[in-house]
Amino acid sequence: VKDTGVGIAKETLDRLFDSYEQLDEEKKNGVLDAGLGLDISKRLAELMGGTITCESEVNKGSEFVLIVDQKIEDNTPIGEFFENGVGASKGSHQSRFVAPDADVLVVDDIPKNLNIIKGLLKATGVFVSTARSGEEAMEKIGDTRFTVIFIDEMLPSIDGTDLVEKIRSKDKTIPIYVITSRGINGGENYEEKGYNGYLTKPLSCEVLEKILMKHIPEEMMKKTKALQGYDRFKC
Repeated sequence: VKDTGVGIAKETLDRLFDSYEQLDEEKKNGVLDAGLGLDISKRLAELMGGTITCESEVNKGSEFVLIVDQKIEDNTPIGEFFENGVGASKGSHQSRFVAPDADVLVVDDIPKNLNIIKGLLKATGVFVSTARSGEEAMEKIGDTRFTVIFIDEMLPSIDGTDLVEKIRSKDKTIPIYVITSRGINGGENYEEKGYNGYLTKPLSCEVLEKILMKHIPEEMMKKTKALQGYDRFKC
């Protein structure tokens, strides 16, 4: 586990795992106190026949390493493993691919909606950038080349249509999709407004993944077992 915070002086590392240890007598605000957490962690590691250590540098951060020997009871593969939990999400849905190098932008003024899309795409490993206004979106577009942009139709200040016009004045090829509550009959004119297509609420993992698969370069995607026999161009 890495901590990129303040860091710990070398002369105090030996006392780091002692319970209720004041690591810096000059600071009385409790920030550098060692409570029971690290002492308990050390005891648990030792009970399992392992060790826990810390390497730290002041003003750079700390790295804690737990080493525990494990016995393999059965060598039978139990499935695919993807770092940080990508590849599988809760429930029966299995992501068709993982693409940690892909970067999408979601523009919505409601934080709950942004979190929903992050959750739906978590299993793909795609990095999700967010913006809560058209102005913020334009700032982020100026710094990053996104794989796909999703824009909520109803935005404050700059609405979705105006934002697309601004984006298209800078980049005519980037894929942009509108997220709407109007239903399927409301999407007839979206392509004329500059969008590549539209999504209707409520969103789903399957729909989002199908769109991403149309635009993420093949070399950026690591296919999962759920993609076997699946044609990305017919989604």
